[in-house]
Amino acid sequence: MQSLPEESENPSDNETNPGAFVLLNYDDDNNNSKRDMDETSASGDKDIIPVSISYFPKMTEGEISLEIVSGSDKIKLWETQNKGSLLEKTKWNLTAKS
Repeated sequence: MQSLPEESENPSDNETNPGAFVLLNYDDDNNNSKRDMDETSASGDKDIIPVSISYFPKMTEGEISLEIVSGSDKIKLWETQNKGSLLEKTKWNLTAKS
């Protein structure tokens, strides 16, 4: 992850340890008296961040999957930054064209 403090001689240690973290979206950016985390649409919510999955070595066939191993009841993954639809796909076939 970018912007993590480098705490060791090997800066790449912070890429997987401690891992990624996202703060609770508890504020109300659009001032409608609802916490942003409880809304299903958003426009300009500065707390919604993109997630990018990279894998090495670069593969052209096979399958990759996304798994939340703990706290899955505390995270929502949206299709777009404006929310709308929750991400339902958790497996991607690398040989199929998207």
